[in-house]
Amino acid sequence: MTSSDSNSSHPLSLALPPRRRRTNHTTRKVIADLFLNDIKAPTRNLCMSAPNLERFQGYPVSRGTAPRTSGTFLSRSPHSPLAVLPMSEFDFIIVGQGLAGTALAWSLRWGGSRVLVIDREAPVTSSKIAAGLITPITGQRLVKSWRLDELWPIAVQIYRQVEQITATTLFHELPMVRLFSTETEVEFFAKRRASAEFLALIRQPQPLLSDHEFVTERGGFEMPFAGQLDVRRYLDVSRETFQRDGGYLTADLQPESDLVLDDSGVRLPRLGVQARQLVFCEGAALTTNPWFRDVILKPAKGEILTVRIPGLTEQRVVHRGVWLVPLGNENFRVGSTYEWQRLDHTPTVAGRDEITGKLREFLRLPFDVLDHHAAVRPIHLNQYPVIGVHSDHRQLAYFNGLGSKGTLHAPHFARELAHQLAGPVA
Repeated sequence: MTSSDSNSSHPLSLALPPRRRRTNHTTRKVIADLFLNDIKAPTRNLCMSAPNLERFQGYPVSRGTAPRTSGTFLSRSPHSPLAVLPMSEFDFIIVGQGLAGTALAWSLRWGGSRVLVIDREAPVTSSKIAAGLITPITGQRLVKSWRLDELWPIAVQIYRQVEQITATTLFHELPMVRLFSTETEVEFFAKRRASAEFLALIRQPQPLLSDHEFVTERGGFEMPFAGQLDVRRYLDVSRETFQRDGGYLTADLQPESDLVLDDSGVRLPRLGVQARQLVFCEGAALTTNPWFRDVILKPAKGEILTVRIPGLTEQRVVHRGVWLVPLGNENFRVGSTYEWQRLDHTPTVAGRDEITGKLREFLRLPFDVLDHHAAVRPIHLNQYPVIGVHSDHRQLAYFNGLGSKGTLHAPHFARELAHQLAGPVA
C-alpha cells in the first residue's frame, strides 16, 4: 500500500491500532514521521492489577508490609527467612534481540544510555533466518521501496558503524537482478521507465545472465544500488559486544508475571534487574503480550531453503517469484513463502514444493535441497513498522512490525525511537 491508498495524508496513519473509547485519553506522540501508539492497559491477569500480593520464585511477599527499599528486591534464601539482594540498574531494558532490538540497543548505547538486552535465544526466529536483503524495486508492480532515499543511507551508516566496532564485515553493497515472470510485469516495467526516479535505480544487467543457467526470455533489469546484511553474523557479534559490556541476559521473560512497575520505572525481580523503561522488541510474540493487546499484528509464516547448485557461478542475487542468494561454494539460499493461517516454526512439504517449483521456473540447472527452515514474521496489519508507548504506563514501549524489510527499516526507526526515549543519538 502506498500513501495514496490511505484516506489520510500520512502513509502511517493506518498503522495505528484501534483504540477503545475512553474519557481523558492520552494525546498521541509523534516520532519524526512515525506515530507512537498510546495503548490502553489491560486490567486482568497482570502483576500491576494484583492489589495486595506479588509472587517471586513461588514465595509471596506482601506489598503492604515489604520494605520499599530502592534498588533491592525481596527473595528467599536457604540461609535466612528473608534476604535482601541488590538489583542491577539500567536506563533501558530491551526484550528481544532480533533486528529491531539489536538496532535499538546500538542506538541507545551510542546516546550514552545503559542498556540491557534480554533474549530467550530461540534457535530459529524470523531475524535469524532472514536473507537480509535491501531491494530498491519490489513487488509485482515494480514499485520503489517505501522511503528508500531516506532509509538506505541510514542503514548503511549504522551497519558500517557496527562493523567498525566489532571488526567484522557484515553489510555488502551489491547489485541484484530482477527477471520478469509475467507479461503483466513487463507492462508495468514499460510504464515505470517513463520516470527518471525509476530509471536512476536500474540498468541493463552487467554482465547479462547466462542463458545456460537461467530462463531469461521475458528479460529483466539490474538494480546496481542494493545490499545484503549477514543478519545472523550481525546478531551474533552484537550479542557478543553487549555481553562483554554487561548488557545482555539470556532469559525467557514472562510479560504477565515478571514485570513490577513503580514510579521509578520497571523492575524484574526474578532476573534481578530494573530500568527506567522497558521496550518489547519481541516480533510476533507481541500478539500474546498482555500489556499491548490492542496492537494488531498480522503475522506471516515464511519458509526458506538452502540449496546446492553445482556449476552455478552467478554471484548476484536473482529475483523471480522467489529470491536466490549466493552463499559461496555453490550453496544458495532461496525463499520465501507467506502463510497466514498456520503460524508455527515447522517446515512443511507444501512450503518446500512452492519454493522449489518457483525456482525451477527460472533456473535451468539441477539442485539439491540441503536445509529447510520456517519462522513467523511480525507484520503489522498495515505492513508498516509500528512503535508505541503505553498510555497508562509510560515505562513500557514496543517496536515491531518490520516484516520482510527489517534490514532496511530497523536502523532508522530504532534511531528515532532512541531519540524519543533518551534524546538525540550521537
